[in-house]
Amino acid sequence: MTKQKNRNLVRGRITVAVGFDDQTPSLVESAVSFARKFDYQLRFVNVIEGPEFDPMAIDMPGFYSVPPVIRISEEHLKADRQDQMRRLLDGIDPEVRAGGYILHGDGPQVLIADAVSANSSAIMTACNIESYHLMPSGFSMALTLMHEAPLPVIVVSKEARLDFTDSDFKILVADDLLDSNREVVRKAYELASAVNSGHVRHVHVHGDFREMMRDTWMDVVEKNKFLKAGNDTPDSLWAKEYNLRLEKMKKQGEPFSGAAEENGVDIKFDIRTGKVADEVHSVIEEFKPNLIFYGRHKFWRAKPFLIGRMPFRSMLQEKKPVMMIPSRDDMYAAISLP
Repeated sequence: MTKQKNRNLVRGRITVAVGFDDQTPSLVESAVSFARKFDYQLRFVNVIEGPEFDPMAIDMPGFYSVPPVIRISEEHLKADRQDQMRRLLDGIDPEVRAGGYILHGDGPQVLIADAVSANSSAIMTACNIESYHLMPSGFSMALTLMHEAPLPVIVVSKEARLDFTDSDFKILVADDLLDSNREVVRKAYELASAVNSGHVRHVHVHGDFREMMRDTWMDVVEKNKFLKAGNDTPDSLWAKEYNLRLEKMKKQGEPFSGAAEENGVDIKFDIRTGKVADEVHSVIEEFKPNLIFYGRHKFWRAKPFLIGRMPFRSMLQEKKPVMMIPSRDDMYAAISLP
């Protein structure tokens, strides 16, 4: 089912993973805000998960062996989802192009395949923060998409929705200065440039042992002269390290940061030393971003160590919308967003 806008061309499309739960209103509101601001098409997708075939029916491959009562139940469920999708589309501004699709299968994998086949620029989904206690059952869909999807994933919730029409839109981009994070920085600056009148806080947090052990390190240097270069002092060492990291941060953003500044985006580089979680929390409290950009870890990606990873802390503790960006090598296509 599709609502057609009065023109055929749009700049791009977003696949929206809708669950028809209490997170749906904020998810739809955020998606519509994006579509209005950037003239994107919305592709609302709901996936019905459940077995279609009896895995024990190995003597009759391909035989549809689900009991009739289950088939009837699934048919009712599909009809109910189609009705909910119809009501969702009816409630959207006619000026926004949107389509609704009910699919069947493994939720995250079906969504990823659909988004890629539809040439979407990103997937938007929601997580239920309240249901996350000891295990991530409350938003396993969001976790899996952030971990596996070969395109950007935007995660919102009823406590953390997005309004891209905000005239003071603020983006926080967390940069570990690895080459794999260049795509994160690029997407953040591209979005800020498109939003206009936005603000970017480009943050890097490091735990340089020399700074954390400032006095102890200098004692070690005094006893081991080969560690000392020229007339190094504590202040000169920290200044040198700061300038090296600042230079790297600026290179990470080129040339997209320059284009953003030309469009009126205010950019501030923020280098901090200490525990990442504490420093990021401090930045969020101070800056109050609308959206936080994170890169998917090159090795751990997003799923291992579920409790404590920074993107999840930002969603759970800070209750902020998050955008997870895979590295360019992991993306099915390097599509500009927006």
